[in-house]
Amino acid sequence: MKKVFFVAVAILAAVAGNAQVKFGPKVGLNFSTMSMDGVDAKMRTGYQVGMVFQGDIAPNVFIQPSILFSSKGSKYDNTDTKVVANYIDVPVNFGYRINLGGANLNLLAGPYLAYGVGGKVTNDFILATKDRDIKWGTDKDEDDFRPFDMGLNLGGGVEYNNFQISLQYGFGLLNVNADSDFTTKNGVLSLTAAYLF
Repeated sequence: MKKVFFVAVAILAAVAGNAQVKFGPKVGLNFSTMSMDGVDAKMRTGYQVGMVFQGDIAPNVFIQPSILFSSKGSKYDNTDTKVVANYIDVPVNFGYRINLGGANLNLLAGPYLAYGVGGKVTNDFILATKDRDIKWGTDKDEDDFRPFDMGLNLGGGVEYNNFQISLQYGFGLLNVNADSDFTTKNGVLSLTAAYLF
């Protein structure tokens, strides 16, 4: 967690050094899956909330890091299980701005870092529902998921004045399953809105 925080602060400090920096709140919906070997993963709807920063680095080119609390996870119909996995996300998107005459089309791409900070696993049984907290760690016998994740974002959006709407997909690159004999990766389609001051 300390490493993710340090990287986030370093990125934001670099952007803040640009005189054209803007910032503001960002909120949105996550449509996520945690793919798992041998299990049919279904999409789960979650959310994200946090702050976004934006600084121009060249004509029509900008960098846009964010710090977000992001609720991800998945449903597994064949096991009657639902995973709600909460992360602190630090995406760092690079954008290219296309002027549409009064509005801009933004093309976005970049890496993200994430760290698991909570969540629940829910099992629905015939007579009862059982909840338990996610165990984050690397012990395959004791833990559910590895807390550190990273991946790539690809997407785009529309910007009008200081208001932005974006749609992007985050491809998880790391196996977050605590048991390395099985593979679990995050995949998140996000629809977000932001207002930059």
